[in-house]
Amino acid sequence: MSISSLAYIVVETANMEGWSAFLQQTAGLAPSAFGPSEGLYFRMDDHAWRIHLQPGNAERFLSAGLECASDCQLDAIVERIVRAGMEAAENKALARARGVDRLVLTADPCGNAIELVVGRALGYEQFVSPAGVSAFVADHMGLGHVVLPAPDIDTAKAFWLDIIGLGLTDRMTFTLSEEVGLQSLYFMHADNERHHSIALFEAPSPSGLVHVMVEAATIDDVGRFIDRCERDKVHVISAFGRHSNDRMLSIYVMTPGNFMMEFGCDGLRIDWRNWVPTYSLVPDLWGHKFVGMPEMPAI
Repeated sequence: MSISSLAYIVVETANMEGWSAFLQQTAGLAPSAFGPSEGLYFRMDDHAWRIHLQPGNAERFLSAGLECASDCQLDAIVERIVRAGMEAAENKALARARGVDRLVLTADPCGNAIELVVGRALGYEQFVSPAGVSAFVADHMGLGHVVLPAPDIDTAKAFWLDIIGLGLTDRMTFTLSEEVGLQSLYFMHADNERHHSIALFEAPSPSGLVHVMVEAATIDDVGRFIDRCERDKVHVISAFGRHSNDRMLSIYVMTPGNFMMEFGCDGLRIDWRNWVPTYSLVPDLWGHKFVGMPEMPAI
């Protein structure tokens, strides 16, 4: 398999203070001393950083960094991208800014930006959560997962499976609104035990992302996160529940970037040698009651 993990995400923001408070005080990530590029970096494990806030004029998700285990694996993906008539450009300056040996920029057919990287830097200070999170489940399994908008979902799915080289874990169809009708979700895994590192949802997203998931070590970490969200007046989108496919116990909240964060624990760990892709008929075993989106200010 070509991709080892979801290494990091990059977010553009005009609200650096709000994002920094959310990530540190509410979610419990720690600020990183890593900083070759402007903006702020945040850690959740022994790697130098997992989330980069890049200053800008908009609130939007910029890109997902996907880690390859070797130069050979990266080169093989680039060869498949070029053979498919798509663009892939190596960027040495951005590699230095991200703290990696090599970085190749590309995008999927729906325009979701991807940074393919090799040789990510470690951090050398012990991770200590400023909010008291006992630990995050990251390390070789990466940041967690992202759900990307994919209106042309069949074309996007083929790109991620056949060209990027992820494996299919599960698919799901459900109706969020009678007006839109059935929509599909595809869950895809990297070369680690996490149920999925990338998922595709058959819908657009103005912010560029549906949600990012971070996984804490214990259910107490999740419970205390829920308490901090109430304290910090963070808007809850979907209440506590357990998913049907990855078994994650989690809650969904709105970030300052106008996309959601899923904060969970107890996700499945899978031995892919014994896995056959599944089809989930419902998203949840219980809970995850939809509370509602926050009211957006009038323009």
